[in-house]
Amino acid sequence: SEVVLTETEMHSRVTDHYRTDDIDLLRDRYHAAPIDFLQLDPGSLGARVNAIATPKLELREARFDSGILNIIERPIDRFGIALGVSGNPQLFGTPLTNSNLAYINGRNGVFARLPAGGEWLNLTMDQAWLREVAAVHDYAIPSGDNSIGLPTTQRNALIFKLRRIALQKECTTFSDEQLEDALALLLLRELNALDTCPNTLNPGSCWAVVHEVVDYIHANYAEPMTLTKLCQLANVSERTLRYHFLKTTGLNPQQYLSKYRLHRAYALLAENRVAQVADAARACGIPHTGRFSQYFKAMFGESPSQVLRQPKKAYREPQAF
Repeated sequence: SEVVLTETEMHSRVTDHYRTDDIDLLRDRYHAAPIDFLQLDPGSLGARVNAIATPKLELREARFDSGILNIIERPIDRFGIALGVSGNPQLFGTPLTNSNLAYINGRNGVFARLPAGGEWLNLTMDQAWLREVAAVHDYAIPSGDNSIGLPTTQRNALIFKLRRIALQKECTTFSDEQLEDALALLLLRELNALDTCPNTLNPGSCWAVVHEVVDYIHANYAEPMTLTKLCQLANVSERTLRYHFLKTTGLNPQQYLSKYRLHRAYALLAENRVAQVADAARACGIPHTGRFSQYFKAMFGESPSQVLRQPKKAYREPQAF
């Protein structure tokens, strides 16, 4: 299940969900770089596009009834990936098929072809920002244009998640920064097998790292928070932080943050310190009331409104927190 790191209003995000036969509309609604489209086959273009763009990334799911060429002639400062869904799309410089993950570094621009009936998912990200995230988490970014094979279940899961994000069915309440961080980490994990982290810290250092992050979460749980920020705070990679967090608490950092927020919200409701359920959710960094209620009931066995209607009582945090 999805663990929400934080939920804040979105300010600069662009979302697109449309069908069109207008080639110029495709060009105008591509945000990553100047792009040209050329329809290859006669008849209806039949383009169906679902897309989401922030200042640092653009994710697009696209299908075309007619064959089409996508061309960006000049180099772009973007790292890109592509997943073929149907029709075996082609991406210049990579052996893209319907069974692998292709990637490009942007130095050669973009030259892609989708046959009639072709469908793909593509994601482009700002290079400098991606390098920053990779450095924090000790991940590598491939230097050339190529592809990697993915097990079928892994590939299908990746397509499912990216498609849901493009369709605005997941991560809808993430801020731009949180969405950028989540997608960068998702991509970097695919390009770098996330093996069990070696125990590089002694037990004392392990607890010190976890303690620092826990203290920060307790003091700032209502504020926007990303995994990259937590890793920067502790000066460790994602793999190291996740490994030692699981070893110490039995939870990964996102799960700990989510559970702590829910406990703080329970306290506000049980002690009647808020007038409405939405007030408790927002005060704890989860302003999406419907999702908050779902997680709350799953954790405590009763809805937030039931707790709010009960007579006022003192709430004591569990020992784990």
